[in-house]
Amino acid sequence: MQTFSSVDDIELIRDERLKAIDSSIKLAEKRTDTIKQDLDKRIKSAADAERAGNKPNDALLKDIESLRRQVENNNDYIAGKRKEQEQTTQEYVSKIQRFKELKGM
Repeated sequence: MQTFSSVDDIELIRDERLKAIDSSIKLAEKRTDTIKQDLDKRIKSAADAERAGNKPNDALLKDIESLRRQVENNNDYIAGKRKEQEQTTQEYVSKIQRFKELKGM
């Protein structure tokens, strides 16, 4: 009760936290899209080399593997942030409920 003066205050802080998490997700999704585009280009280059009867160079193959790991890491990060959104929502449901109980609402 010392932290919040009303349910509106609690909801405002909740919404700000959810918005910050959402921004992080959007940035990570944008980054993932960029990485995927780069990955697609490199995979195409490797496939073109193979179709021409050549072996793709080691640097290209390492880049492809690195980009795949980056996509996977970003996807894990996004999943974690979505879980954080759910936890934050539940946390604030509890805070609002407790605040109402204390205020006799």
